[in-house]
Amino acid sequence: MEINVTKVGVSSIEIEEVVAEVVTPATTKAVVYERGFIENQVKSITAQRDAMIAEKTALIAVKEAELAKCNGILAEMDKLEIKAMEVKP
Repeated sequence: MEINVTKVGVSSIEIEEVVAEVVTPATTKAVVYERGFIENQVKSITAQRDAMIAEKTALIAVKEAELAKCNGILAEMDKLEIKAMEVKP
């Protein structure tokens, strides 16, 4: 992705961003970003992403434990030759 960037200060840049793509030509506006703001955004977004991954990983671990328990029970049933009862309509 190509970005048109202009340095506007020691710690800031200006970027032309598209604000409306549905019109021809696309409407753009100049947006100024401070480096500190963008660095904080990266930290914040990374922390949010990592928290989402951790939550997902924890949920997967719970499901893996549940599956292991069920498979263990089925293995014991197999040893005892326990069969499922047929349900007749």
